[in-house]
Amino acid sequence: MGDFFRGWRRKIGIALLAIALVLANAWIRSFVCYDELVVSHQQFTHFIKSSRGRFGWEGWTDTPSFWDSNDIQIYWENGLMSKDDDDLLGGLLGDSDEVEWQLKWAGFEFGDATRVVEQRRVQRWDIPYWSLVLPLTLLSAWLLLIKPRPAKSAKESSRA
Repeated sequence: MGDFFRGWRRKIGIALLAIALVLANAWIRSFVCYDELVVSHQQFTHFIKSSRGRFGWEGWTDTPSFWDSNDIQIYWENGLMSKDDDDLLGGLLGDSDEVEWQLKWAGFEFGDATRVVEQRRVQRWDIPYWSLVLPLTLLSAWLLLIKPRPAKSAKESSRA
C-alpha cells in the first residue's frame, strides 16, 4: 500500500480529492442553509455568500462602513433556508439597480451595477459549486488512477 502513494501525482490527487469533498459538502449544505461573511472597513464592504448551490462574492464601494468605524469589522451570519430568502444570491438585477454589465450563463453570474436607492456601487460574482467540484474530482481521479512511469535505472539516467 505504501508503494501506491509514491510520487507526486498520487499525493496531489489525494489533496485535490480532499478539497473536492469539502466543496461537495458545502454544495449540499448550501441547499439547506445559507452562510454569509461580511467584512467592512471605511469605504468598502465585502460579502462572501453560500446559498442555493452557489458560492458568491459581492462588493460595495463608495458607501460608508456598516459600523462607521476605521477598524475592520467582521460579521458572520448563517441559518436555514426558507422560501422568503430570495434575496440571498438572488442576482444583480433588481428594481433599484442600474446594471452596467452582466454575464449570466449556466449558473454563473458576474456583474457591475449601481443601486440607485442606496447610492452604492455593487460588483458581484456567483459561481456554482458543480463547476468546482466536478473538475477537481475528475483531475484527482486521473492523478490517482494513471499508471506510474517505470523508474529509470542508474544506467539509463547516466546515459541521458
